[in-house]
Amino acid sequence: MGGARSRMLMVLLMVLSAGLIAGCAEDDEVGSEGPFITVAGERMDISVLFDTYGMKTIEGSNGVEYTGISLSDLINGTSVQEPWSVQFRINASDGYSKEVTWGDMLEGVLVRESTMTAFPNLPGKYRIKDVESIDPVKADTIMVNGHLFVWQQPFDIIEEKLTLEDNESNMYEGVRLSDVVNLTGISEPSSHQFNIIGAEGYNMTVRWQDMLEGILILDGRRCMFRTLEKAFWVSDIAEIEVV
Repeated sequence: MGGARSRMLMVLLMVLSAGLIAGCAEDDEVGSEGPFITVAGERMDISVLFDTYGMKTIEGSNGVEYTGISLSDLINGTSVQEPWSVQFRINASDGYSKEVTWGDMLEGVLVRESTMTAFPNLPGKYRIKDVESIDPVKADTIMVNGHLFVWQQPFDIIEEKLTLEDNESNMYEGVRLSDVVNLTGISEPSSHQFNIIGAEGYNMTVRWQDMLEGILILDGRRCMFRTLEKAFWVSDIAEIEVV
């Protein structure tokens, strides 16, 4: 008799234990609804974000309107200090990534559908789907006529590439320096000169005609001119100043 009662008590305890475990599992599932995005090291529930932040609508470079959360609002909701002093790497779940400036973050949005970024002045390569994280980074940048770019950006934005050959038969591929300056909305560029400044302070001043014939080269972050001597081929360029 006593043995039967012991067995019944053991069964009852097992049933109760199973119920408690199931309850804990359900609680865990409720607490991890997701999907999630990590912004500056902080894990955030995307559903909560879209319920919390206001929306804005932009027109993408493809002419399509996108509505979402301002990317700068997401950063401002974190512990990042002086966000204008860093750049931001946007990482997709498949490993694809692009780096943008704080100016881009001020203009761009995170769209709920496909958890995608969109920007008014950046091409389709920057409409990144399934964004997994956004990280502050220190990327190589170039200032052009007061506008800051990550070094890769002009090569993504400007479709036409130009290949030049020097007098030693070396080939150089890049984007026209005039096209890079035109990205900044400059007016009457032919009335200006352009001071190309290296990171160490070395600089050379050229005319608009030179900019039409010269190229910006990603490798070495430098420039090359068809008609100017190599003293004008500034390396490790930090800025192109309009003078």
